[in-house]
Amino acid sequence: MSEDDEKRELLRWQNMWGANQPRDWHQSVPNKLLVEHIGVLEGNTSTGKLSILITMCGKTKDLLWLAKRGHSVVGVELVETAIKEFLEENQLGFEVESNRGASVYKCTDISITLYQIDILKINDFITEPFDIIYDRGGLVALDPSFRFQYWQALNKLLKVESLYVVLLFHFLAPPLEYKGPPWDISNEILLDILGISVTIEELGRYSAMIGQSEVQEIMKVIRRK
Repeated sequence: MSEDDEKRELLRWQNMWGANQPRDWHQSVPNKLLVEHIGVLEGNTSTGKLSILITMCGKTKDLLWLAKRGHSVVGVELVETAIKEFLEENQLGFEVESNRGASVYKCTDISITLYQIDILKINDFITEPFDIIYDRGGLVALDPSFRFQYWQALNKLLKVESLYVVLLFHFLAPPLEYKGPPWDISNEILLDILGISVTIEELGRYSAMIGQSEVQEIMKVIRRK
């Protein structure tokens, strides 16, 4: 994709967090599928403590919920507004550091670190792999032309035994001329994006509404074969 395409995508994401924009896509509680199936994630460690990356995290409550369970949580978010709202609303103390010109917010009393960066450039700032990559809204929100680049960046941060946990949407009756986001991503599309030998396991799903459309939110876990 061109540099102009990247700039348009970044601007679209920033506009979503504008002061007068509705945020009905933001959940005010931890994701119910994460809560219900946390045992699968926590079963992927013998130490009881996981390193977890949450991509395009916004101000999700999942950050705090996972950290309170004793895990080391890193969030990546482009928009400064989302990071500052998360810290303020949860009354978290923090320090700000600079990493190659990017702002890194480190909470002082709980293991949460937030990088204000473009997720597609994550490898310029983070090189250590994670036990879990939790994609709670990145893949379904990105323009389809960025999916492969997105996965390539994340794949570099996965160990052989790591889990890629992704939340997807399935429209029961897709509205006419619907263009997304969020995008409906099937197993076939997912396998085409990943391009590696993997197993895909569905952990759970529940029904919800996006506008006037009934959808199912689905949690899947991807493992290398």
